[in-house]
Amino acid sequence: MKTEHTMIDGTRISITGDGPLVVLVHGVFMDSRMWESQISAISSSYRVCCLDMLGHGGSWDPEGDRSLTDFINQIQTVIEFLSKYGKPVLGGFSMGGLVSQAYAVQYHDNLKGLMLLNTVYDRSESETAAVEKRLEGMLKGGVDNLIESANDRWFTNFDRETKLEAIEEIL
Repeated sequence: MKTEHTMIDGTRISITGDGPLVVLVHGVFMDSRMWESQISAISSSYRVCCLDMLGHGGSWDPEGDRSLTDFINQIQTVIEFLSKYGKPVLGGFSMGGLVSQAYAVQYHDNLKGLMLLNTVYDRSESETAAVEKRLEGMLKGGVDNLIESANDRWFTNFDRETKLEAIEEIL
């Protein structure tokens, strides 16, 4: 299936398939490529748009601090661009889910549905504060601020000893 790539105000998007619109938003340290398996699975029935969040993949990496509002506005710009295809189902993974949820609260009338995958849910106050602190650090200083933290949280010593190349590619 053919995939079209385009830039919208500094945001790189890819569109594959035909049918009802699904917009997918990746997690931190990732880009739109994380959705390749899902695109293969559903693009025969859906028009799938994946975007690279600010500072990720092929999208613009603005200088200075970023806020949740910046990411919400980025999604709004993409959804407005895609409006000729109708209201989308918006799906987000991890950080993309957090941003998608915030978008849905503000712009719920623009959506047909919402999918939240591995997104912050039912965490204690201290866990929520830790996630918010990591997000704030990423917004202020980019993803480089999160690499060491992610390495410690996502991988075991055994992983680092046996799969170093794969970990370095991810991070």
